[in-house]
Amino acid sequence: MHRVTILATVHSPIGVATASKLTQILEEIRPDAIFMEMPNEAFDQAFQVFRRTNLESHAIVGYRENHRAALLPVDLPTPNEDFFINWGRLHEILKAKSEQYKNLFELDRNRIYSDGFKYLNSESCETHWETVDRLIASQIDQLHDSDLSQIYNTWAEHNDRRESAMMKNISLLCSAHSFNNPVFLVGAAHRRAMVRRAVQESTNRDPGIHWVLPTVE
Repeated sequence: MHRVTILATVHSPIGVATASKLTQILEEIRPDAIFMEMPNEAFDQAFQVFRRTNLESHAIVGYRENHRAALLPVDLPTPNEDFFINWGRLHEILKAKSEQYKNLFELDRNRIYSDGFKYLNSESCETHWETVDRLIASQIDQLHDSDLSQIYNTWAEHNDRRESAMMKNISLLCSAHSFNNPVFLVGAAHRRAMVRRAVQESTNRDPGIHWVLPTVE
Protein backbone atom coordinates (compact mmCIF):
# COMPACT_ATOMS: atom_id res chain seq x y z
CA MET A 1 0.00 0.00 0.00
CA HIS A 2 1.24 3.48 -0.89
CA ARG A 3 1.30 6.30 1.66
CA VAL A 4 0.44 9.60 -0.02
CA THR A 5 0.77 12.86 1.91
CA ILE A 6 -1.92 15.46 1.11
CA LEU A 7 -0.21 18.84 1.48
CA ALA A 8 -2.50 21.87 1.17
CA THR A 9 -1.00 24.91 -0.54
CA VAL A 10 -1.83 28.31 -1.94
CA HIS A 11 -1.11 29.21 -5.57
CA SER A 12 0.37 32.66 -4.93
CA PRO A 13 2.62 33.79 -2.07
CA ILE A 14 0.85 35.47 0.86
CA GLY A 15 2.77 36.55 3.94
CA VAL A 16 4.69 33.61 5.39
CA ALA A 17 3.22 31.24 2.78
CA THR A 18 6.12 31.45 0.35
CA ALA A 19 7.74 29.19 -2.22
CA SER A 20 10.86 28.91 -0.06
CA LYS A 21 8.75 27.77 2.92
CA LEU A 22 7.02 25.16 0.79
CA THR A 23 10.41 23.97 -0.45
CA GLN A 24 11.47 23.61 3.20
CA ILE A 25 8.37 21.52 3.96
CA LEU A 26 9.09 19.31 0.96
CA GLU A 27 12.66 18.92 2.21
CA GLU A 28 11.24 17.59 5.48
CA ILE A 29 8.84 15.16 3.76
CA ARG A 30 11.42 14.13 1.11
CA PRO A 31 8.97 12.91 -1.56
CA ASP A 32 10.21 10.89 -4.51
CA ALA A 33 7.05 11.76 -6.47
CA ILE A 34 4.95 14.93 -6.47
CA PHE A 35 1.34 14.83 -7.66
CA MET A 36 0.25 18.27 -8.81
CA GLU A 37 -3.09 20.05 -9.10
CA MET A 38 -2.29 20.78 -12.72
CA PRO A 39 -3.40 19.43 -16.12
CA ASN A 40 -0.90 18.10 -18.63
CA GLU A 41 -0.93 21.21 -20.80
CA ALA A 42 -0.11 23.45 -17.84
CA PHE A 43 2.62 21.05 -16.76
CA ASP A 44 4.40 21.55 -20.07
CA GLN A 45 4.40 25.29 -19.49
CA ALA A 46 5.52 25.06 -15.88
CA PHE A 47 8.44 22.70 -16.10
CA GLN A 48 9.50 22.50 -19.74
CA VAL A 49 8.94 26.01 -21.11
CA PHE A 50 8.99 27.71 -17.65
CA ARG A 51 6.11 30.07 -18.44
CA ARG A 52 4.10 29.37 -15.29
CA THR A 53 5.10 31.19 -12.12
CA ASN A 54 2.82 29.89 -9.35
CA LEU A 55 4.11 29.23 -5.85
CA GLU A 56 4.05 25.44 -6.10
CA SER A 57 6.07 25.45 -9.32
CA HIS A 58 8.81 27.58 -7.78
CA ALA A 59 8.86 25.42 -4.64
CA ILE A 60 9.17 22.21 -6.66
CA VAL A 61 11.99 23.64 -8.76
CA GLY A 62 13.79 24.56 -5.51
CA TYR A 63 13.26 21.09 -4.07
CA ARG A 64 14.51 19.36 -7.20
CA GLU A 65 17.78 21.26 -7.10
CA ASN A 66 18.85 18.80 -4.41
CA HIS A 67 16.47 15.84 -4.74
CA ARG A 68 15.08 13.66 -7.48
CA ALA A 69 11.29 13.52 -7.67
CA ALA A 70 8.90 12.52 -10.41
CA LEU A 71 6.47 15.30 -11.35
CA LEU A 72 3.00 14.01 -12.13
CA PRO A 73 0.09 16.30 -13.12
CA VAL A 74 -3.25 14.76 -12.11
CA ASP A 75 -5.88 17.44 -12.75
CA LEU A 76 -8.51 17.70 -15.49
CA PRO A 77 -8.01 20.07 -18.45
CA THR A 78 -8.53 23.76 -17.66
CA PRO A 79 -12.08 25.02 -18.46
CA ASN A 80 -12.60 27.74 -21.04
CA GLU A 81 -12.29 31.41 -20.17
CA ASP A 82 -16.05 31.89 -19.72
CA PHE A 83 -15.96 29.52 -16.74
CA PHE A 84 -13.60 31.84 -14.86
CA ILE A 85 -15.32 35.03 -16.02
CA ASN A 86 -18.67 33.76 -14.78
CA TRP A 87 -17.26 32.63 -11.44
CA GLY A 88 -15.53 35.99 -11.00
CA ARG A 89 -18.83 37.78 -11.64
CA LEU A 90 -20.63 35.61 -9.11
CA HIS A 91 -17.86 36.18 -6.56
CA GLU A 92 -18.12 39.97 -6.93
CA ILE A 93 -21.92 39.88 -6.62
CA LEU A 94 -21.71 37.82 -3.43
CA LYS A 95 -19.12 40.19 -1.95
CA ALA A 96 -21.42 43.13 -2.67
CA LYS A 97 -24.48 41.38 -1.25
CA SER A 98 -22.95 39.80 1.85
CA GLU A 99 -20.60 41.45 4.31
CA GLN A 100 -20.06 38.04 5.92
CA TYR A 101 -18.95 36.55 2.60
CA LYS A 102 -16.46 39.35 2.04
CA ASN A 103 -15.17 39.09 5.60
CA LEU A 104 -14.63 35.33 5.31
CA PHE A 105 -12.26 35.82 2.38
CA GLU A 106 -10.43 38.59 4.21
CA LEU A 107 -10.13 36.36 7.29
CA ASP A 108 -8.75 33.51 5.20
CA ARG A 109 -6.13 35.77 3.62
CA ASN A 110 -5.14 37.17 7.03
CA ARG A 111 -4.74 33.66 8.46
CA ILE A 112 -2.59 32.61 5.51
CA TYR A 113 -0.53 35.79 5.85
CA SER A 114 0.24 35.17 9.52
CA ASP A 115 0.23 31.34 9.81
CA GLY A 116 0.95 30.17 6.26
CA PHE A 117 1.05 26.42 5.64
CA LYS A 118 0.31 25.63 9.29
CA TYR A 119 -3.13 27.16 8.82
CA LEU A 120 -3.62 25.79 5.29
CA ASN A 121 -3.11 22.24 6.62
CA SER A 122 -5.31 22.60 9.68
CA GLU A 123 -8.84 21.60 10.64
CA SER A 124 -9.47 25.30 11.14
CA CYS A 125 -8.93 25.90 7.42
CA GLU A 126 -11.21 22.99 6.54
CA THR A 127 -13.93 24.41 8.79
CA HIS A 128 -13.47 27.84 7.23
CA TRP A 129 -14.08 26.57 3.70
CA GLU A 130 -17.05 24.52 4.86
CA THR A 131 -18.55 27.76 6.20
CA VAL A 132 -17.82 29.53 2.90
CA ASP A 133 -19.52 26.76 0.90
CA ARG A 134 -22.63 26.87 3.10
CA LEU A 135 -22.82 30.66 2.83
CA ILE A 136 -22.49 30.59 -0.96
CA ALA A 137 -25.33 28.08 -1.26
CA SER A 138 -27.49 30.16 1.10
CA GLN A 139 -26.83 33.41 -0.76
CA ILE A 140 -27.57 31.79 -4.12
CA ASP A 141 -30.93 30.58 -2.80
CA GLN A 142 -31.77 34.07 -1.56
CA LEU A 143 -30.91 35.77 -4.84
CA HIS A 144 -33.48 33.75 -6.85
CA ASP A 145 -31.42 34.29 -10.01
CA SER A 146 -31.42 31.33 -12.38
CA ASP A 147 -28.30 32.50 -14.24
CA LEU A 148 -26.30 32.80 -11.03
CA SER A 149 -27.62 29.44 -9.84
CA GLN A 150 -26.41 27.88 -13.08
CA ILE A 151 -22.97 29.46 -12.66
CA TYR A 152 -22.72 28.13 -9.11
CA ASN A 153 -23.90 24.64 -10.08
CA THR A 154 -21.44 24.51 -12.99
CA TRP A 155 -18.60 25.59 -10.69
CA ALA A 156 -19.52 23.09 -7.96
CA GLU A 157 -19.96 20.20 -10.41
CA HIS A 158 -16.65 20.93 -12.11
CA ASN A 159 -14.78 21.00 -8.79
CA ASP A 160 -16.41 17.72 -7.80
CA ARG A 161 -15.29 16.13 -11.09
CA ARG A 162 -11.79 17.52 -10.60
CA GLU A 163 -11.45 16.19 -7.07
CA SER A 164 -12.72 12.76 -8.10
CA ALA A 165 -10.42 12.66 -11.14
CA MET A 166 -7.35 13.73 -9.17
CA MET A 167 -7.86 11.01 -6.56
CA LYS A 168 -8.47 8.43 -9.29
CA ASN A 169 -5.40 9.51 -11.27
CA ILE A 170 -3.22 9.31 -8.16
CA SER A 171 -4.50 5.82 -7.45
CA LEU A 172 -3.77 4.72 -11.02
CA LEU A 173 -0.26 6.17 -10.92
CA CYS A 174 0.47 4.51 -7.59
CA SER A 175 -0.74 1.19 -8.99
CA ALA A 176 1.61 1.56 -11.96
CA HIS A 177 4.71 2.71 -10.05
CA SER A 178 6.59 1.88 -6.85
CA PHE A 179 6.85 5.26 -5.14
CA ASN A 180 8.42 5.38 -1.70
CA ASN A 181 7.01 8.63 -0.35
CA PRO A 182 4.74 10.56 -2.74
CA VAL A 183 3.10 13.87 -1.89
CA PHE A 184 0.01 15.53 -3.37
CA LEU A 185 0.12 19.34 -3.57
CA VAL A 186 -3.43 20.72 -3.70
CA GLY A 187 -5.07 24.08 -3.07
CA ALA A 188 -6.38 24.38 0.48
CA ALA A 189 -9.97 24.94 -0.69
CA HIS A 190 -9.95 21.34 -1.98
CA ARG A 191 -8.40 19.79 1.14
CA ARG A 192 -11.70 19.09 2.92
CA ALA A 193 -13.14 17.27 -0.10
CA MET A 194 -9.92 15.30 -0.54
CA VAL A 195 -9.93 14.28 3.13
CA ARG A 196 -13.57 13.20 2.84
CA ARG A 197 -12.82 11.14 -0.25
CA ALA A 198 -9.77 9.64 1.49
CA VAL A 199 -11.92 8.54 4.43
CA GLN A 200 -14.43 6.99 2.04
CA GLU A 201 -11.65 5.10 0.27
CA SER A 202 -10.26 3.83 3.57
CA THR A 203 -13.54 2.00 4.20
CA ASN A 204 -13.06 -0.10 1.04
CA ARG A 205 -11.74 -3.62 1.40
CA ASP A 206 -8.49 -2.77 -0.41
CA PRO A 207 -8.14 1.02 -0.83
CA GLY A 208 -4.56 0.75 -2.11
CA ILE A 209 -3.54 4.12 -0.66
CA HIS A 210 -3.12 5.34 2.89
CA TRP A 211 -3.67 9.12 2.80
CA VAL A 212 -1.49 11.06 5.26
CA LEU A 213 -2.31 14.51 6.65
CA PRO A 214 0.94 16.14 7.82
CA THR A 215 1.40 18.34 10.85
CA VAL A 216 2.95 21.53 9.49
CA GLU A 217 4.68 24.06 11.71
